[in-house]
Amino acid sequence: MGNAKFWLLLLELCRVVIAEIRTYRDKKRADAVRTDPAGEWLRKFGGTDQRNKDASTGPEDAGGGGN
Repeated sequence: MGNAKFWLLLLELCRVVIAEIRTYRDKKRADAVRTDPAGEWLRKFGGTDQRNKDASTGPEDAGGGGN
């Protein structure tokens, strides 16, 4: 009976550690997005932020389809 309790305790400990790691990663990801919405995510996956940095209202072609 004591052996079963040990394994249940070990399993619960692993579950708590995994949950904490996931919480930490989610918080780190959310913080990165909040500080640099597109740039951090793009750099993580090898891209670059191609938005017009000088435009105060958004990208250069934000107007769209030329109607």
